[in-house]
Amino acid sequence: MSGDMIEIAEARGVEVHGYEGGFFSFTNSPYYAHGRLSAVDIYPPRGELEALSPVDGRIRFVKAISADRDYAIVLEAEDDPSVCIKILHVEPGPGLKPGDRVGVGEGLGRILWSPFYDFWTDPHIHVEVRPAMDPLRARGGFEMDLKILTEKMIFKPSQEGAEPNLSVLRVEEVKDRYVLLKRSR
Repeated sequence: MSGDMIEIAEARGVEVHGYEGGFFSFTNSPYYAHGRLSAVDIYPPRGELEALSPVDGRIRFVKAISADRDYAIVLEAEDDPSVCIKILHVEPGPGLKPGDRVGVGEGLGRILWSPFYDFWTDPHIHVEVRPAMDPLRARGGFEMDLKILTEKMIFKPSQEGAEPNLSVLRVEEVKDRYVLLKRSR
């Protein structure tokens, strides 16, 4: 799969991107990091399972978790070695190893069906920006700044210097536990 990535958040200088044509959620989960706005779940376009990197960074380590049915990929942030990025639910691609540099939109591997998912959860990439000295715990991630999201996706000024106007959103899909909205073009 090749596709454009769009910036959806930032934390500690790390820009986090999602799939153009996919969707994402900051608060859809009962896990601690989602309740603190320090994690985002990034969903690929329907039917796609190729995991594209949501960030720029260098592979620090890959760790199998949950009896090898899930993985944590930890990257060192490009501009600040005191910051790392934790990526879950991605089976690393062949040859992905510590020290490799990855850029936004480059292949990481394949999105897995994780044993941590509830039955209604679609496959996705879980992303947290964290202190490099504490890369794996559930608590302690940095809060995501969503300003870029509101500026780029939700509010579009009609002319430079004008007040932003709310974009028109259309209902794309309705499920028992969520409604998927897409920006009208």
